Amino acid sequence: MPGFSPNVICTYPSTHNSSEHVILSAHYDSRGSFGNTRAPGGDDDGSGSGHLLGVVEAIKRGGVRFEKKVQVAFFSGEEQGLFGSHAYAGELLITRIETSADIRIPAQDKRDCDPAYSG
Repeated sequence: MPGFSPNVICTYPSTHNSSEHVILSAHYDSRGSFGNTRAPGGDDDGSGSGHLLGVVEAIKRGGVRFEKKVQVAFFSGEEQGLFGSHAYAGELLITRIETSADIRIPAQDKRDCDPAYSG
């Protein structure tokens, strides 16, 4: 993806001989889009990626193992048109990797975190 950072993909192996895998994903790009210096992705990118890193830490601490292959994916170029996830979906199609689900970690809504918020 010229002009964008690479996607970051990490893989947990499966404990069983399974061709299926599950993707846990978020996006990490936070910059202006095509000449716009405003970068609204700083909030949702940071909170979504931070939450996914928390999931990865919990997997590590808990010694969790998976029956299916699990991939943790941090996509780039999402604020500019889902470039990272589209590129990765194309790779999965070409390599014929069977995907059961993509669980995307979205932005954390500030209202969920602030007990004083009444709006």
